[in-house]
Amino acid sequence: GLTSMLKQVDAAIYYFAVKAAVEGTFKGGVEVFGLDRFVTIGGITYSGVNYAIDKYNKDLISAEMLAKVEEAKAKIISGEIVVPTE
Repeated sequence: GLTSMLKQVDAAIYYFAVKAAVEGTFKGGVEVFGLDRFVTIGGITYSGVNYAIDKYNKDLISAEMLAKVEEAKAKIISGEIVVPTE
């Protein structure tokens, strides 16, 4: 099954710029909004990266596939799997 990966830049901008500016905590620089960072906007929780499952692909993605993706995600967050940045 195929799906799209979501790089949730809108959530990152809200978290690091808009929310911080309103709260008076904004500071410039480089920030990483990855799998281990979350922000809730309008009752929906976002992380920096996610995958799309919708009516077009949900029947193509098995529970086993999702479990393997979530397992890899947990290993990336824990540092067991290191994703190269260069």
